[in-house]
Amino acid sequence: MENKSGPHIQTIAQKTDTVSGVLSSTLLPVCAMLVLVLIAPFFTQPSQADIYYKKKKGVPFYTDTPNERGFKRIIKYGVSRSRSWTQFTYSKTYDRHIRKTARGHGVDPNLVKAIIKVESDFNKYAVSRKGAKGVMQLMPETARRHGVNDPFNPAQNIKGGVEYLDELMDMFDSDLELVLAAYNAGENAVVSHGYRIPPYSETRDYVNKVLIHYNHLKSSAKHGI
Repeated sequence: MENKSGPHIQTIAQKTDTVSGVLSSTLLPVCAMLVLVLIAPFFTQPSQADIYYKKKKGVPFYTDTPNERGFKRIIKYGVSRSRSWTQFTYSKTYDRHIRKTARGHGVDPNLVKAIIKVESDFNKYAVSRKGAKGVMQLMPETARRHGVNDPFNPAQNIKGGVEYLDELMDMFDSDLELVLAAYNAGENAVVSHGYRIPPYSETRDYVNKVLIHYNHLKSSAKHGI
């Protein structure tokens, strides 16, 4: 959820006997499928355990059996797995608007769709506790800045959200993690923390969630744009 936002995807370097992945900072589309091989089973098999996350020297690790301190649970079996963001299901209702607007601004449509999935799960009437509205959860100030008169109009909302993403891409030199962090926490939060992801659990979780769906959409001909 936005509080006031060249992508890169990450590759898997190794897999433990249980199921853990090491994501590098270069990420190629073909490796998105490897991310799913490690992560997707947690969402679909009722016998799976919780998923934990930790960064080591800037590289994200995902596992169901953390063997050292510092791992944070990002999916709780039986609770978090039932939330909409954990399901690899995507509405195609707004695909035409997403394609047209995203490509017009040089933004990957799959990234926009992943953000919509995490922000509102395609609910055009979604409203956050902080006042963000519509499919891309625009805050009133951001909506006004991008000429969005009706935030519940999907075409307008997507236009405003994509324009904002485009701004953030320029501001953060297309560093996708920083762009997503800024979309969630605001560009000032990223700048004030030395051009790094702010130390907010909500923002760090948000970046991870969007990247998981972005990887999936890019590797899925069925769901991707």
